[in-house]
Amino acid sequence: MAGRAVCFDDLKAKTANVIVVAADDHVGFLLSFYERGKSADVLRYKVLELMPRFKIERATGDVGLLKWMK
Repeated sequence: MAGRAVCFDDLKAKTANVIVVAADDHVGFLLSFYERGKSADVLRYKVLELMPRFKIERATGDVGLLKWMK
């Protein structure tokens, strides 16, 4: 799934932020990561390590819905 990200530091709140947006023709995701007392570069590295671990499973129809309810 293709996506884009932006990293920034909020100097007043002393917070690092990384916002990731990814989408295809059917679904889209907005992921927001933040951490106090760290720089955006440090948080960016953590997010880059975390992203390959995400696994998305798309349920369709009633059978798919029942699988999620169990």
